[in-house]
Amino acid sequence: MKTISQNVLDTLVVGIYEDVQMLVMMMMDYEEEIDMVTKAEIITAHEDLKEVILFCQSHSQGMNVLLMEEVMIGINQKVAELFGEKTTAEKSNTIYGEKLLLPEGISVRKELNDSGFYYIFHHETLGEIGQIIFPKENEHTPYFDVHIFENIPKDSASAKILKNIGDMLQKEILRIR
Repeated sequence: MKTISQNVLDTLVVGIYEDVQMLVMMMMDYEEEIDMVTKAEIITAHEDLKEVILFCQSHSQGMNVLLMEEVMIGINQKVAELFGEKTTAEKSNTIYGEKLLLPEGISVRKELNDSGFYYIFHHETLGEIGQIIFPKENEHTPYFDVHIFENIPKDSASAKILKNIGDMLQKEILRIR
């Protein structure tokens, strides 16, 4: 993979946030029937934005990868809500912008709400085992918490797997290329 300078990535991130604002304005106009914005135009703008976000995310590092993932989930939710579609959180076997593969038997669902961005982990036999939370309460110091659900014993294999995933994520976020 060809590397891209930080300056190019920073410029791309600014453009992404401008495009997100433009998409939100298009959706507001569509809802209020103020402007002649069509559903097809919103879908096209959404698809184009997703493509740029995925490109930026694939070349980013640190918390920027997670910020792009959060933006992606947020716009997907907003577009689905606008068109009356139910948003279903797909399960995946990767986190951190599809850069980190989860252990076999573990999948993740990614969610975004008013309090933060979440990775919710599912074990194939035990069900939901825990989550990694990226709270919105402290925008100046990005951090995350690993939370093992109460029904999972703290010394169980699932708890250890979740702790290892948290450690792996922390190393990747802090890794300098």
